[in-house]
Amino acid sequence: MKAKIPEGYKLTEVGVIPDNWKAEKLGELFKFKNGLNAEKKHYGKGIKFINILEVIQKISLLYEDIPGLISLEPGTIKSNIVQKGDVLFNRTSETQEEIGLTSVYLDDKEVVFGGFVIRARPITDSIDHYFSKYGFSSVIVRNQIIKRGQGAVRANIGQSDLKEVCIPLPPLPEQKAIAQSLSDVDALITECDRIIAKKRNTKQGTMQQLLTGKKRLPGFSGKWEMEEFEQVLKVVDGDRGDNYPSNDELFGNGYCLFLSARNVTKEGFKFSECIFITKEKDNLLGKGKLLKKDVVLTTRGTVGNIAFFDNSVPFENIRINSGMVILRTEEKNLDNTYLYSFLRSHLFQNQIDRAVFGSAQPQLTVKGISKFKIPVSPLAEQKAIAQVLSDMDTEIAALEQKRDKYKAIKQGMMQELLTGKTRLIGSY
Repeated sequence: MKAKIPEGYKLTEVGVIPDNWKAEKLGELFKFKNGLNAEKKHYGKGIKFINILEVIQKISLLYEDIPGLISLEPGTIKSNIVQKGDVLFNRTSETQEEIGLTSVYLDDKEVVFGGFVIRARPITDSIDHYFSKYGFSSVIVRNQIIKRGQGAVRANIGQSDLKEVCIPLPPLPEQKAIAQSLSDVDALITECDRIIAKKRNTKQGTMQQLLTGKKRLPGFSGKWEMEEFEQVLKVVDGDRGDNYPSNDELFGNGYCLFLSARNVTKEGFKFSECIFITKEKDNLLGKGKLLKKDVVLTTRGTVGNIAFFDNSVPFENIRINSGMVILRTEEKNLDNTYLYSFLRSHLFQNQIDRAVFGSAQPQLTVKGISKFKIPVSPLAEQKAIAQVLSDMDTEIAALEQKRDKYKAIKQGMMQELLTGKTRLIGSY
């Protein structure tokens, strides 16, 4: 039985939309043109040009967002100018999901566009520039573009396919109202990002001061020592050897999480694509078992990612493979939370940069890690420093959570407003 269409709505090529909306093919709204290619010698000076990277990264562009320059003949510039309201599509991508992403140019200054980009210039006045910024990101439009992408190794899309894509189009007053509502949420997200960046910079400065002893917290004194890792902690290598699990001994769930380097990112542990081993296999393995408050450091491939095995981790039994090491302190003269704070600072990352070797497969050795150095203050001061930095992390995390909430709100608004499921009062 077919679902009943609500009063005031109609069924179209893009689904059910309000009666006074249209389902327009892009070929009826825009004239398309591929971007230009030039020899390497022409880049670096001249007029600004929009490259594929800018299109992928931002849904709208201003003149100041465009870093690239290209030197061209006046006639070539004229035929490849990007005007305010032009929509730029990336026409090639490594994945089908990222094909045909759009960015709308919203500035009056002249720029041109590059060879892996398609320019769509409005040929009617029926679509608002600022609505375009959001309309092409709707699920309805994105799904059509993704389905029309072609190619086995790289996904591609051409003008003929884009012309057949349909977009739900409200009357202009409603387009403007929708764009304004979504822009208001974007402003909240941007403000959160600004504050987060400022807080992160402040934290970096605080780390530089506190982790070097240039600034002492009130009530603390005493001598600091620069110690090698092997003097104040244990460097434990990941499991390897005869008992190392084979592929048929790895499972989607089980007794012990067998951690690989892909599960440790710049943000900490990432528990997706996890693999497990049985209790019996776990008993056969050696030293690579994590204890609470251990720190994990990746040593191969993406070197230098760090994670802390604290009470927030949703697993009890974890082993690491040979692409990582465990940094373990017994807290006699080195606090583990202070160690974790130090490992996340540029002071430690600088040591990694000097010690890493191998171009195709960058890596660190246990011997090399053992010679890394850490500034060691009195234990009570270490704990106090770690607490200050942890409090700053908590503040940043709260701001990130707030920003992510705004992003979720925006996604929900887009789903409702760009399909006409929710209407803005007085906008139509």
